[in-house]
Amino acid sequence: MIQKWNEFNEKHEKNNFFYFIKEGKYLICDLENCEKSKRTFDISIFDLANNEKLLNMLQLYYLEGNYETTYESRAKWFCGYLSSFNTREKSKQYQKLITNPTVRILISDDSMLATIELLIKLNLV
Repeated sequence: MIQKWNEFNEKHEKNNFFYFIKEGKYLICDLENCEKSKRTFDISIFDLANNEKLLNMLQLYYLEGNYETTYESRAKWFCGYLSSFNTREKSKQYQKLITNPTVRILISDDSMLATIELLIKLNLV
């Protein structure tokens, strides 16, 4: 599905991407690719990259270690990580992600949605 969408983008010279799809759980995409609903929330890619709780919930890597990382360095690493899932559009996706766009996350798993809604209410996301 990601490949077909990105092929459409290529033909029509658009830069809207699906960045990551976890079957049956959620997807991360540009705002233009998914309508806002009760199952979506919007977040800047840099804020997502620096939110350990949310990344753990989404089962994505959070950069940590004994070395110093900044908000920006962690975000740039995460942009490379996220764009690496689609090798065909990797460069275009990375170039867009490092501009810190707001992305939309659509949650299809009910228990995950309930947990994320709770985290949002508690201002942990």
